[in-house]
Amino acid sequence: MKTTFIIIACIIITISSCTGSQELSKARLATEKNQYTGLTQGNLLSIDTFDLEIIPPSSGVMFYLDGIIFISSSKNDEQMPRDHMSFGIFKTYYAGIYEGTLFKYTDFSPTLPFDCPSDAVTFTGDYKTMFFTRISEKDGKEKIFHATRLAEGIQSGWSFDQSYLNFCRENTIYTHPTLSSDNQYMIFASDQEKPSGDLDLYISKRDGSGWSTAESLGSQINSAGNELYPFLDSDNNLFFSSDRAGGQGGYDLYFCRNNGKSWERPVLLSQRINSELDDIAFSVDKKGGKSAFLTRRVPGSSKAGQLYRITVNNNIAAARSKDLRSIIMGLTVPLSQYEATIRKPEEEVTPPDQAIQTATVRSAEISRPDTIPITETATSDRNKTEVIKESEIAKEEKPEIKNAEVIPAAGEEKRVVFRVQIITTSTSKGSYSIKVGDNSYNTWEYFYKGAWRTTIGEFTQLADASKLQSVCRKAGYKEAFVVAFLDNVRSTDPSLFK
Repeated sequence: MKTTFIIIACIIITISSCTGSQELSKARLATEKNQYTGLTQGNLLSIDTFDLEIIPPSSGVMFYLDGIIFISSSKNDEQMPRDHMSFGIFKTYYAGIYEGTLFKYTDFSPTLPFDCPSDAVTFTGDYKTMFFTRISEKDGKEKIFHATRLAEGIQSGWSFDQSYLNFCRENTIYTHPTLSSDNQYMIFASDQEKPSGDLDLYISKRDGSGWSTAESLGSQINSAGNELYPFLDSDNNLFFSSDRAGGQGGYDLYFCRNNGKSWERPVLLSQRINSELDDIAFSVDKKGGKSAFLTRRVPGSSKAGQLYRITVNNNIAAARSKDLRSIIMGLTVPLSQYEATIRKPEEEVTPPDQAIQTATVRSAEISRPDTIPITETATSDRNKTEVIKESEIAKEEKPEIKNAEVIPAAGEEKRVVFRVQIITTSTSKGSYSIKVGDNSYNTWEYFYKGAWRTTIGEFTQLADASKLQSVCRKAGYKEAFVVAFLDNVRSTDPSLFK
C-alpha cells in the first residue's frame, strides 16, 4: 500500500511537473514571441534623443561614409579653442559616431562653403557623387544640383555644378533627392503638378548623361496632402513623411516595401516610431544598418525640432540577433490598429517590367491599382504654420476627451464625424469662433496623448472634410489634417479614411 501511494504520488508529481513545464514553455514562447511581435511595446528598438542641435535650413542629418553630415557652428572645429571662441559661422561637418556620441568633427567641404540642408543630400554608393538641394538664384525655388568629389579622402573637397538638373522646371520646387542603390533613378519631392503648393513624390531615371522627365509616383503613394523627406534604403525600400488623413499627428512616417519590381502600398509605421508630433527626416545607415535617425517637432512650431537616434536594443537577447532594418520594417506587420492597411501577398499586383526599365514612365503607368515602380523623393521643410488671429472666445465649454482612441468592433454602428485639426497646444484654448477663408467656424477641442487639439468643421463625408483641410492650409494652417471621431471619440481606424 505504501509502495502504491509512492508510485501514485510520483505520477502526480510527474504530471504536475509536465503540466508546469508546458505552462512555462508556453509562457516562454509567449515571451519570446512578444520580443519579436510586441514591437509596439518597443522591445527591440531603442529610440533616444541625440545630442546634436538641428540648425535650419536642415531638418535632420544624413549618413555619409562611416558617420553623418550635419550643419553646425564653426566653433566646433577641433582645431579651434572652444573655450576662447563664443561665435562661429554655420557650415556642414562630417563626424563619426562612437557609443552614441559624435567625434572628430571634419569640415565636409573645405574648398567651398556648403550650408545646404543635410537631410536634403544623397550620395552614390561610392560617395564620389552628391545630389543636393539649394535655392536657385533664377526663381528663388528649391532645385536639385549635382556635385563631384575632387579626389579621394574626406578633405579633398567638392566641385559644384552651377546649373540644376535638367528635369527641374522654373517656378517649381524640387527638393530632398534620394538615389536608388544602383544610382539609376532618383526620387524627390516636388509641387510640379500641384497648384496648391503641396508636395508629392516624383521619380526620374538616368537618361544618358542627364535625367528623364520627372513623373509622379501616382495616387497609390501620393495623397491630397504632402509627401516629404523620401529615403531609399540599401534594398530600395521607400520611407517618407506625410500629413495625409489617418495618421497619428501632423506628419507621420510611412513605408513602402520594394518587392524587386515595384513598391507596395504605403504602410504607416507603428506608434513605437511615429508619435503625436511631426515625425520627419528619417534615414537609416546603408552601410550595415546599425542606426537610423529621425526628427520630431511640435506641429506648427517654427523650431527645428529634436533629433532622435534609433538603434537595436542590446539589452534584449532577441534583438541582438536582428538587424535594425528588419525590426523597423517588422513594425508594419498586422500587430496594431493599422493592420487593415497592410496588403496581403495575394493582393499584390506587379506592373510590367517596362515600368522600371523605361527611362520615361508615364504617370498613368505609375499609378496602377496596387503597386508603384521603385523611385526616390526629395523635399524640403516648407510647411510652417502661420498663426491666424482668433476672435470672440465663446463661453460654452466642450467636454474633455482624454487620450481618446477607439476602433469600432465588427458590426458595431457608431456616429462617424470628420473634423479638421488645425492647432496642437500644451494648454487648453477653450472654444471660440474663428474665420478661415470666407467662413467662420466654432472650434471643437479634445485632449489626446498629452496635448490639446483644436478642430473645426463637422462632416459625415471624408471628401467634405478634405476640402476644408485644403482651405485651412491655404489660409496659413499648413499642418491641418483630417481626424475622425466615433461618437466624439477619436478613431484611427484606417477603414474610415477609404
